[in-house]
Amino acid sequence: MKRCGLLDKIIRRVWQQAWNVNSMAVGDGRNSLRYLAPYVFRVAIGNHRIKEVTFHEDGTGSVTFTYKPSGERRYRKMTVTAEEFIRRFLQHVLPTGFQKVRHFGFMHKRSKIRRDWLSMLVTVTLNMVYVLIVTPPLIPVKRVAKCSECGGELVSVGYVPWKASSLPAPDSS
Repeated sequence: MKRCGLLDKIIRRVWQQAWNVNSMAVGDGRNSLRYLAPYVFRVAIGNHRIKEVTFHEDGTGSVTFTYKPSGERRYRKMTVTAEEFIRRFLQHVLPTGFQKVRHFGFMHKRSKIRRDWLSMLVTVTLNMVYVLIVTPPLIPVKRVAKCSECGGELVSVGYVPWKASSLPAPDSS
């Protein structure tokens, strides 16, 4: 913030809040997409995964559901208190004003903006250096038929249509 000249624009109240920042590199983003995809396309937990809801006499409850540990193929069961289940579920609810998936602009499936162009625009907008690599277009190479004996190029002079009746009769001996 200091380097960008924004430090004096931050209100004092912000510095009195407790902050927990954990910023790590994610590579090219594939792992992030793999992690976020279930949250974008589904709800946090489907009804078919909730196996049992138990009400206790003291007014509390418990929820048993199935989950799949990362790196494993089979599902396991877990039982937690109702409060813990609601707490975990609410971690996946978006704040007011946020949209889950945007279906307009460059995110629309029929958008004509290419990803490399979008990457360049974002890079330039963030005042970063964008390296443009220009490569010559690939020219298709015409395959040439070669003689199996001498290796010379075969040239087609024409063709004779094939007729079954023009073939000699097979030798019966």
